[in-house]
Amino acid sequence: MLSKFRVPVGLLMEAFMPKLFLPPVSTGRRAALWGLFFFACAQVVLSLYLNERRPELRDPAFGLRLRTLQKRLRENPTAPLVILLGSSRVLNGLAPAHMTVTLDQERVAPLIFNFAFTGAGSVRELMTFRRLRAAGIRPDWLFLETWPVLWPEEGAFAERRLIVEEELHWTDLTVLSRYLPGKCDFFANALKGNLVPLLCYRSRMLHASARFLLSRELEQRLAQEEEDWACPDGTGWLPYRKIPADLAAQRREVEKGLLVAAPLLNPLRISPDSDRALRELLDQCRADGIKTALFLMPEHSACRSWYTPQTRAVVGSYLRQLSQDYQVPVFDTRDWVSDAYFADFCHLTPQGVGPFSERFGRDVLRPWVQGKPLAPEVLFHAHP
Repeated sequence: MLSKFRVPVGLLMEAFMPKLFLPPVSTGRRAALWGLFFFACAQVVLSLYLNERRPELRDPAFGLRLRTLQKRLRENPTAPLVILLGSSRVLNGLAPAHMTVTLDQERVAPLIFNFAFTGAGSVRELMTFRRLRAAGIRPDWLFLETWPVLWPEEGAFAERRLIVEEELHWTDLTVLSRYLPGKCDFFANALKGNLVPLLCYRSRMLHASARFLLSRELEQRLAQEEEDWACPDGTGWLPYRKIPADLAAQRREVEKGLLVAAPLLNPLRISPDSDRALRELLDQCRADGIKTALFLMPEHSACRSWYTPQTRAVVGSYLRQLSQDYQVPVFDTRDWVSDAYFADFCHLTPQGVGPFSERFGRDVLRPWVQGKPLAPEVLFHAHP
């Protein structure tokens, strides 16, 4: 009697046992796909979180100073804003704390903030401006440093050599694709930082939330990184730290500029990418109604001597054209500081920053912001 049911029972066991104990192949594939989908969504959310809420974990140089600026704006909600953009020469050489600018009695004194970056030329200035606008920061006045050594986008001062790929935002990629093309690994690393931030910024996120999981060496390195970009006076200014021990050491630092900077000035070439990025930035400022000015930072007398007649002619023609095209003033402070206050051919020592910043605030920033006539000696004049 039981033999009649032996085959049907076996068939039943074969039919149901796999379904009860072993998932079908299609189910496992579906689970894997869902797992990848949720992982990708988590990475997108984390990337947005880092960009919007914790930018200092992606890019401490930008994020820490952005948070400082936002704090200052919350403390002074009605104050108009002056932003300084430029290279390390501005970052280390212009201290807003030494600038006193007042408007009329009915208006609050402007808030002045230094948002310059090491190695920043017109491409990095455009990136920084777009980041600030994306964060809701709109300056009333904008100072843009321009330095002929950066115009060729070549050698040690080429911006593609100085921008850190892992610290780029989504908004930066469109700028870089237009003005720094042809570097696939550059964009690959930038995309990696935005698509899988958990892998790229794991150490910084642990430093912010679970430091005990980091090695002592890594913890100290990340703490030093934060300290390096923490503004001592809340104005964005950072002091230059590579101070020569004596005049002989200073002379050696100046001579290094003869090797890395002088060849970029003779002959001077203006990179089309650098020019287009600067013009895009000036176009955006004009569209947003932001009053904009260009300025040249102080240089050691040796650096100024590297400008040949041909170089001076190119500088003069280019700056005059920009001034006419965009109706912006160009301020020239190249000879405002004596050689004793330089750490090398282009960076000011902290001792020279105070007097220079005071003069810049008094003779350049104050009259321009107040809408008063500008003294001829502070404006750029091309020398034949």
